[in-house]
Amino acid sequence: MKIERVINGENVAIELTDEEVGKAYMEWQNMIDINDIKVYALDELGRDPDLFMEEFGLDIRLAEKYMDEIVDVFSERREFYIDIDDDAKQEAVLDAIFEVLDDHKGEEES
Repeated sequence: MKIERVINGENVAIELTDEEVGKAYMEWQNMIDINDIKVYALDELGRDPDLFMEEFGLDIRLAEKYMDEIVDVFSERREFYIDIDDDAKQEAVLDAIFEVLDDHKGEEES
């Protein structure tokens, strides 16, 4: 794969290695997963964190702190929600959030 950049006023074509292309893809997919987590859960749940705490005993505001772990759990399950509806994707997002926050619940309480 080639990319083009303007360097010192000149167009330069740079050939990416397979490793660089793979790394770029993984970074792009990570950005997509973070966006899905925000769109399908955090934007809505973050509006009333006290209600979330009352309902589930978890502080939804900690999701940002543990975002990398949430993304990892969500990404592992990606194959199960590709080409399915938004409700199923939202459920996968919520499952990942609950799992990670529940794993850290004891740490945050102490």
